[in-house]
Amino acid sequence: MATADLLLYTAKICPYAHRAELALAESNQDFERYEIDLQKKPEWYESKVNKASKVPVLVVRNGKQGSDAYLPESLVVAEYIAEAFASQKGGEALLPEDPLDKARIRYVIERFSQLFGPAFGAAFRERDAAAVPKTVEALKQFQELLPAEGPYFLGKRYSLAEVAISPFVGRLLLYASSGLLPASDVDVAKVVSEDPSLKRLSEWWSAVIARPSWAKTFDEATLLKQAKGRVAQMEEAAASKK
Repeated sequence: MATADLLLYTAKICPYAHRAELALAESNQDFERYEIDLQKKPEWYESKVNKASKVPVLVVRNGKQGSDAYLPESLVVAEYIAEAFASQKGGEALLPEDPLDKARIRYVIERFSQLFGPAFGAAFRERDAAAVPKTVEALKQFQELLPAEGPYFLGKRYSLAEVAISPFVGRLLLYASSGLLPASDVDVAKVVSEDPSLKRLSEWWSAVIARPSWAKTFDEATLLKQAKGRVAQMEEAAASKK
């Protein structure tokens, strides 16, 4: 498949969309990028692209009118990229051939979502200060799933596990270090970088952000600008209810 045959509907602020962008970057695939403003989605997006009105959506163009494939959902997109473009153009093979390793990757992604999602959502979206320490506890439990020898979940091999999990950790640490989480006695960014009990997690994180794919896909300035706007809206809405 020609790399120009891919179109990605995405949004920089969205960690789920970030999964797709990381997978494409690691696979060295060129693609057309269409940024969706999640606060002001185009009227046509829901009817023509995704009935669920979410990002990401990867469009695989087949060259025939009406035959393009529209793939929604971040893990569906990331797994497709991993399987369709494995090791092409010198890219990283994000899914191993071993069925057991594949199953382990799928499990750690699901378990991370169970641990981290509720705490992060409560801390950032609901502005619940009591949830901030829970994000650290979630990271500690995720760390227990990492092997002793790393740096990655599959040891020396970067995989779909990092693609799926790192966008959420990155946003937590960025928001924490930028004062975008509710005030708390727990300094999340400092704990992750300095607490000896999280040494293995810190090693994993350092390896993830050192990769070119991270620098290519994590637009800190844009993400901060958009996140600050979201926080202002959420706090204004909360204040109006009091």
